[in-house]
Amino acid sequence: MTHLYFAFYGFSLLSGFMLLGALTSDNDIRKSRNINSFLQVYFTVGAFVLLAASCLYIKVNMAGGQITDLVFFSSIPVFLTSLAFLIVKHESSVLNALVFIQLRPWLLLSMFAGLTLSGLIWTLPDRLYFACILTSIAILMVILVTNHLLLRKHKNATDKNHKISSIMTVQSLLIPMLELVFWQEQLAVIGMSFSMPLVYVINNLLLWHFRDILFPVDKISKIDLPILLTLKEQEIVQGVVKGLSNKEISDQLHISPSTVKNHLYSIYKKLNITNRVALMAAVMASR
Repeated sequence: MTHLYFAFYGFSLLSGFMLLGALTSDNDIRKSRNINSFLQVYFTVGAFVLLAASCLYIKVNMAGGQITDLVFFSSIPVFLTSLAFLIVKHESSVLNALVFIQLRPWLLLSMFAGLTLSGLIWTLPDRLYFACILTSIAILMVILVTNHLLLRKHKNATDKNHKISSIMTVQSLLIPMLELVFWQEQLAVIGMSFSMPLVYVINNLLLWHFRDILFPVDKISKIDLPILLTLKEQEIVQGVVKGLSNKEISDQLHISPSTVKNHLYSIYKKLNITNRVALMAAVMASR
């Protein structure tokens, strides 16, 4: 049975490598405004699946099953809390929202909680492993729900991108929870999750099928900045083009750094861009 588990893990990793190769070889997708933040999330998930596959291989073919179980179970809280951090960062970046800044202290606290739970697994009895994992799942869900509520005003109700992301997130949580509820004994015997490679394969298929929706390409066209932006926003754009930091711009214009940040958020939203590099490209296009 464990050999079948390992074969499925191997298949899921192969699907991940194929997807990553296909996405990064597509010139349009490489120019997508959210490909970089997506890759951070994807590499984190891929690394966790690879770690689990390695633990399973050692358990099946070598001695040291107890140690591999500890490594695998202790990696779950760190993975889940890291994933929460990256998802909030990714969605905030895509939507030009300041939610990541608002949640950052709580995200850092959750990552500390994940590290603490991982450490506890090495000292607690076996029967309490699942309590630590369920706690980390609860932390992830609280952060995702909070992130969703804070981002509601930035989301378009008809935006397929966010509907697909929501489906991927829900199934990624639901399938492992069902496994934990209905196959807990089998999970304890095998020492590995069957749902994890299944979730990975399903998400890979969804990512490939909806790649054109999930990775929209920025189309930079000639923009009339004086019409779109206020005088103060134009002054801030000039500072950005000169390579000044927010603090330097605030000193130059005699306003607070937070005001500069709010103006930049407004500028990004008006120009449908996400960062300073895209802003400078828009300025060049307008000349």
